[in-house]
Amino acid sequence: MHIKNYNPAWLVACFLFLYMLLGLFVYKDYGISWDEVTSRTNGQININHIVNNYIPSLSAGVSEHAKLLPDLHDWKDKDYGVAFEAPVFALEYLIGIKDNRDRYLFRHLMTFLFSLLGVLAIYGIVKKRYGNYSTALLATLLYILSPRIFAESFYNSKDIVFMASFAMAIYTMLCFLSKPGAFIAIAHGFVTALAIDIRIMGIIIFCATLGVFTVQLVKKDILVQQYLTATTIYILTACAFVIAMFPFLWADPLGNFIFALDNMTKFRWDSDILYMGEFIRSTNLPWHYAPVWILITTPPIYIFLLATGISVTIHQLVKRKLGLWENRDEMQDLIFLSLLAGPVLAVIVLNSVLYDGWRQLYFIYPPLILVATRGFVYLHSRIRHHKNIKNLAMTVLCLSLLYNVFWMWSAHPLQNVYFNFLVGNDWKNKFEMDYWGLGNKDALEYILKYDDDPFITIRPESNTPLQTSLHILRPKERARIVILNSDSESMPKYILTNYRQVWNRDDEKYTSKYNLFYQKKVSGEVILSVFKRKTITPVPNTE
Repeated sequence: MHIKNYNPAWLVACFLFLYMLLGLFVYKDYGISWDEVTSRTNGQININHIVNNYIPSLSAGVSEHAKLLPDLHDWKDKDYGVAFEAPVFALEYLIGIKDNRDRYLFRHLMTFLFSLLGVLAIYGIVKKRYGNYSTALLATLLYILSPRIFAESFYNSKDIVFMASFAMAIYTMLCFLSKPGAFIAIAHGFVTALAIDIRIMGIIIFCATLGVFTVQLVKKDILVQQYLTATTIYILTACAFVIAMFPFLWADPLGNFIFALDNMTKFRWDSDILYMGEFIRSTNLPWHYAPVWILITTPPIYIFLLATGISVTIHQLVKRKLGLWENRDEMQDLIFLSLLAGPVLAVIVLNSVLYDGWRQLYFIYPPLILVATRGFVYLHSRIRHHKNIKNLAMTVLCLSLLYNVFWMWSAHPLQNVYFNFLVGNDWKNKFEMDYWGLGNKDALEYILKYDDDPFITIRPESNTPLQTSLHILRPKERARIVILNSDSESMPKYILTNYRQVWNRDDEKYTSKYNLFYQKKVSGEVILSVFKRKTITPVPNTE
């Protein structure tokens, strides 16, 4: 793209500041997802471990509840990285947040603020690759106008936080590969360790860095002494910080790291998943599971640009043959494509366990945006001298992004159920939708608003975290709700379903005893339903 190469810092800062303000304005709108309680507990158990074993003088301040938690090495999720969870819990404790609602709103805020680092990384990567602010701002806009990614940036402290750290690591990797000095080797080592200690899959960045750096040595793009010095500093820094930020590793760094890495390859989750209208096991997914989910949950214009970017990069690679790349720009393009395609191919080949869509692969979304941006730049270069075609193409792009804005606004705060037109209609009978259980918040608030009973019984009819959802309510509201177990024989006043892992999704089965009371729809599709028990009219006494 031949666009004037200048960087108006005020425009970039204003754009990012407005996005941050938007996040600060809406972060309280989201409910509590399935994993948030466990994620917070992971952080708490690790902090307890540090205090009890290394700072015993502080153990007197530990709450009675915390004392009942298991020891780190007895905890089922001890192999989960806590480079985000532990500091967030520590900050929550230091601030003195006591109520559950405030705790989880604080976590939502911290998750969003960390996700902003990923946004900054995307901007920095594209600015570094193309040298102009407009392309970088476009890539950033594509990133934040991705409906599912936007919503999950407020509550998904696993996949989105890891995705942000992965984007940051890509940026520092490119800086390291272009000028491999001691300072950037240390900085990249730290960011690599941060990604690994959020999710161990971050080891991909470590391997990619060493792999590309070694190819640079073979191609004589760098000197042997420069390679040895920078590599040594990077490896030592990364290893040191991986251990430092992962308490589980302290007792046996190598052995426990291998244990955690091995657990990642055979994730412990075996259940039914609705996929293309049929229930399948998470341990026996068809090869196309991940590609299909990516295809139907990514905005169509992104898919088009992505396909173009993939084609251009592969053509470039074939043309270079064994040379791989001719210059630094081509090297970066190849890195982006490898970080996108490699994990997807690995999931297919290894038949890895995935569930809840493709959220475990969200970390490839930054490379997806980067490859799509390559597609945009290529197309722009081909049509820039054809005014009418260029204007038409830019109009289509702008309208597509405006449609994303409108859809996200109309679906708020359930952007996490976004599907594009490729999925067709009748979503709830084809794919899992609100698997996080975010819609529970609005349903509970609606019931509380229109029901004055001091105690309200509700039973979930689907696999949804209804009990957990109570934490987002204010204490007085929370006290009015009584959640019955799904196997309870008692007849509750309300039943709620978001249809997750429900084989019979026909609402008619409830109508003999219940009436439809509330229904949450997105794009005309039913996401969640609440049924209220019919009033029992007493039989008049005729005696």
